[in-house]
Parts: sequence; structure tokens; C-alpha cells
Amino acid sequence: MKKIIPMLLAFPLSVFADPGDDDPLVTIGMGLGVQYGGLGVNLARISDHDMKYLSVGLLGENTHDEKFFGFTVGWLRTDLFNLDSNRHGFGVSLGRMGWEEQIDDNGELTGRDRYIYGIGLDYVYFSEGIDRPGKRYGISLIRADTEIGNGAGIGFSYGYRF
Repeated sequence: MKKIIPMLLAFPLSVFADPGDDDPLVTIGMGLGVQYGGLGVNLARISDHDMKYLSVGLLGENTHDEKFFGFTVGWLRTDLFNLDSNRHGFGVSLGRMGWEEQIDDNGELTGRDRYIYGIGLDYVYFSEGIDRPGKRYGISLIRADTEIGNGAGIGFSYGYRF
């Protein structure tokens, strides 16, 4: 998973690169899940078949009432499979996906928390199309740098773009 860190550093630089369209939109959305960094907001640059976004959100609290914040950068396209609709987006996301308690060399929990970083392969359904305001429903297959468990999982998202 050490390869994820360089990708996390390089990917944000390309998120708002010019998509080549004459009239891309910059929009704001709110929601819950992977595409929103937890419970949060995203800022997106959208064209007819393309969405690049940055998200920041609240992941939750630990048992010590410490808050954990997440972020995600992602890229979705609706024309990867030559569908006649721009409602089905497929893409990739990178970011801070959660947190876990650290373990020591003996496999014991230390009582300290650490963030989990990961990469996701995403599918998002845009109720009104990628280029229009509306509801978004998503699912992500995630691979993360966890110390506990195997690091693979499924994430869900629900949100609204204004």
C-alpha cells in the first residue's frame, strides 16, 4: 500500500486540469459516503461526460471524542462503455477512507488511532445526468492500507449536486 501515498500526492494536481470542453461547470454537492469524504461536501468540475472532484467530510468520532476528517479526490466518466446516457459514471477515487486503532509489534491494540488511506473503483448513478443538478447514488470497491483486516471493502455514497 506504500504505492498509494505517491498517487495521493500526484492525483490532486490533475483533478482540475482542463477537460478540453468549451464550457465546463464548477459545482458544489453534499452527501454521505466515499465521494464526499464521509459526511461532507465536494467541489467538482463537470463536463458533458466527465466529473473531477475534491471532497472533504467528517468520518466520525472515536471513543475519546476525537473527530476524524476524510478527503477524497476522484474522476468519473459516463462514456467509458459507450452508453447512450450520461447517468452512469465509472471512475476512480483516492483519499482518507477511515481510521483504525494502531497495533504494536506483538499484535496488541495500542489505544492510538491512525488514518486509513485507500483507492476505490467507483460506480455512480446520476438521477438527472452528470451535467445537471440532482441526486447521486454510488458504490465503491475499496482497497486500503489497514493494519487490521484485509484492507478490502465496499463503500456506498448518497448525495445531491446543486
